[in-house]
Order: sequence, then C-alpha cells, then structure tokens
Amino acid sequence: MASNGPTWLKEFLRTFVWAAPLTVLLWLWADREQVTSLSDVTVPISVRTSDPTRLGTLASPADRLVVVKLEGRRSRLEALREKIAASGSDGLTVDLQSVAGGLEPGEVRRSTVEVLNANPLFAAYGARVVSAVPQEVKITVDEIVEREAVVVPDSTITTFDGPLVFEPRSVTVRGPRDRIQDLVPRTSDGHYQVTAEFAGMASLLVPGQHDLATVPLRRVGTATGGITIVPDSVKASFAIRSAGVKYVIPSLPVFALSSGTFLDEYRAVFEPVVKNVGVTGPPDVITALKMDKLPLRPKAVLEFSREDLPAGTVRSRKLRFELPAGVTVLPEEADREFTFTLQKRNEDRTP
Repeated sequence: MASNGPTWLKEFLRTFVWAAPLTVLLWLWADREQVTSLSDVTVPISVRTSDPTRLGTLASPADRLVVVKLEGRRSRLEALREKIAASGSDGLTVDLQSVAGGLEPGEVRRSTVEVLNANPLFAAYGARVVSAVPQEVKITVDEIVEREAVVVPDSTITTFDGPLVFEPRSVTVRGPRDRIQDLVPRTSDGHYQVTAEFAGMASLLVPGQHDLATVPLRRVGTATGGITIVPDSVKASFAIRSAGVKYVIPSLPVFALSSGTFLDEYRAVFEPVVKNVGVTGPPDVITALKMDKLPLRPKAVLEFSREDLPAGTVRSRKLRFELPAGVTVLPEEADREFTFTLQKRNEDRTP
C-alpha cells in the first residue's frame, strides 16, 4: 500500500497540470458564449431603396441615431458593437423594401426594433435588437418622376442683344415629385424651367455674336435634394450689345403727378427742371439724346399725395425718370432727393 501512494499522487499531479488550464479555458469560453445583453448601443441609420421610382428619406429621428439594447453571445455582441462603431455616420442601412410594403408615396411608420432586426448584420452576429429608443422611426417615401424643362437665360444679365438660342431647348429634370414642384421654377405659361449659368463668362464682356459649346445649367435645390438635370449643360448662341456710354443731361422738365381729386385741391410748388442728370445707355440712343432727335423727350415725374400734407411743409422725394429704351440713370442719380411743398389752390398767390 505504501508503495502505491507516490504513484497515485504522481498521476494526480500529472493530470492536474494539463486539466486545470483546460478547465479554466472551458470556463472562460462558456462565459463568453453565454447569452447576455448589451445596453446603450448607439446606432446611426440611413435609408435606401433599389426601386428607381422611389426615394426614401428618414424623417425621424432627425439626428438619424437610435439607442438599442442587444441580446446575443457576449463575444459576438462586443464584435458587433465595434462593427457598428466602425460604420461611420452612414451607419446601418434600412432597406425600404423590407419595411415599407408597397412603397407607396407618403409617410411610413415602423417599429425601430422591427426595422433594425430586418438588417442582416444582426443575424450575421447571432444577435437581435430587443428594445430601442425611439421606439418608432418615420420614413418619407417620394415618387421619382421626370419632367421636361425649358432652358432660359439668367435674368440678371442685361447685356444680351436679342433672343438666345439654346441646343437643346429643353432638358429633363428628374427627382422627387414634390421637390420638383416646390423647387423648380416655372415660366409664365406654366412650363418648368432651368437657368443657363453665364455668370463669370468672359464672353459677356465682349460685344458681338458668340457661340458657346458648353454652358452649365444651374443646379436646382441642394446637393441632397435628389434633383438631377439631364443633360447638365447646353450649347448657346447669343449676341452681346455694345457697352453703354455715360452722358449728363443738362436739364429735364419735372411734371407733377397725383390723383385727380387731390390735384383739384392742391398744387405742388417746386423747381420746374432738374439739372445735370447722369445717365448711361447704348451709344446710338445717347447720340440721339444729345442731338434731341428722339420721338419722345425724356422727363422726370414728381409724385405726391395727401400723405404730404399739411400744406407749406417742405418735403423730399425721389423722382421717377422716364427715359428712352435702354437708357438708365446712374445709381447716384436714382437716389437724388427733390424738394417741394404743397399749396392749397384757393390760397395760391403765385402770379
């Protein structure tokens, strides 16, 4: 019996040396593989659809962030959280086909838990979402449509001489129906329109005929507005008139204007002419103006009303200038103040 003791002890120690670490490893593995939960995981979400006739927009939550509680194996949950964190601002993509049914335009409301569990990422990690804040997401589904739009010139450019010819004359605007209706302007006869963008082009500074192979079309809405223009540029043929020349009109007659009944009671007393009026316009018109060969002579108009009472009070007013076509007063002249007073007609002492 005594001789067997050391042998038994040796065998026990030998077994313990390799069995103990294995037991610890098995315990650690079992701990990592047990089903547990992980709370307060922030998940950014976005929306997509493979249907070319629909556009989905996440309306709520506005910051596109949901906070979830996950359930699954401990080791896989930690890996899943790292995967979500590495996805960046786009986060998990919500497939509209999986949550929106027939994808009819309008607002779709769905359970956040339902929406997220439809994403294959959670199944791939053996996890599921058991709760979420907010509990519901709102998705706006828009119909994608195409509309014809005519090309028009930039209305702020005033040096075009005659009509412009665009090729093509109209383009296709594609995007969400409601956004096109709200963001794309229309012509006076109701057609959609897009603007040819000439701003900054050197051709605008050179008088004469121009033919440009590429004129970009002004974008509609914002970069995220989902509106595209095809093609996004056109050819253009146009003429630029000669630059205007400046001229100082020595004097212009001033005419008073008011309502008929008020004119029967009051008259305006003022200087009958306004002197040294600076203007600019086409060279040929300015030449005719200098030589007094225009069919209608330019003039200034002073408008007054009962608001300028009481009589005898000195008032100041900007004049309205009636000038030949293409001729405008210089900016400093447009702000010139002209003084006058009102006088009751039955007290008129003017010879």
